[in-house]
Amino acid sequence: MRGGEQPEAEGWSQTEVNSIRRTNWASLLAKGKACCECGEPATRRLRGLVPEARVLVLTTFEDDDEVLAAIEAGAAGYMLKASPAEKLVEAICTVMRGGSPLEPSVASKVMAELARLSRRQSEERCQRLADPLSARELEVLRALCEGLSNKEIAGKLGLTEGTVKNHMTQVLSKLGVLDRTQAALRAHALGLLKPGV
Repeated sequence: MRGGEQPEAEGWSQTEVNSIRRTNWASLLAKGKACCECGEPATRRLRGLVPEARVLVLTTFEDDDEVLAAIEAGAAGYMLKASPAEKLVEAICTVMRGGSPLEPSVASKVMAELARLSRRQSEERCQRLADPLSARELEVLRALCEGLSNKEIAGKLGLTEGTVKNHMTQVLSKLGVLDRTQAALRAHALGLLKPGV
């Protein structure tokens, strides 16, 4: 390797990575299920190398998991290779302008997933605590979520370990859970760890 030359970055040549950095966009062609670098993993790796890159995934797959995984990995758009050439050119231009083109069949999957997540959030809001946590119980819960033991929580809050255990029993009961891990997960789901709650 010559001086100043960098090795290939995660399967892309340095020239390709530099080009993506210059233009801030890339088109990923998913070749097939057997390909180890399809939409989601390639998008994730590319965004790791060039976080500001706008990625348009071109693929033959409309599979819900493939679509959502690529979008979660940071794809700006998702189009099928079978789309007419003018639609693909339009999609590339849209990505370069900062937009997010989606194949209509893919857009319906994304909308269905958003509706599902919205329903889930509504259900979680409906499951808010009937018996709210006291300010002290909330402090104990937040300390628990930091990974502190009862003894460490006692030291941090200036309480006895027995008092912390009593608060912990109340926290678990009010959250409707059986252990500390479930308490942390439930607290996160309910948004109890945010400042000002």
